[in-house]
Amino acid sequence: MAAVLGCGRDAALSYGSAAALWGFERERRRAIEVSVGGRLVQGWEGVLVYRRFNLTPAEVVRKEGIQVTSVVRTLIDVASALEILRWRGPSTRSTDSA
Repeated sequence: MAAVLGCGRDAALSYGSAAALWGFERERRRAIEVSVGGRLVQGWEGVLVYRRFNLTPAEVVRKEGIQVTSVVRTLIDVASALEILRWRGPSTRSTDSA
């Protein structure tokens, strides 16, 4: 909560930290991730601040007294941060026994 409050009124817990608060992730990441609305905010040790121009008030809610990105916004953020795995197509290996 201190990280969110320290970043200002429009700050919200986001990305992996929001996912942990919503119960989607078991482990917390080392840094607490906070998003702010378009203005420049310098993070500090243990706090990673994202400058977000497209975060709307409808995408920020309160959970356990903490401003956090909504479930939908959190899922979108986490999905966008994942490394995209390349699909190699169907296997060309034969399943027939000789």
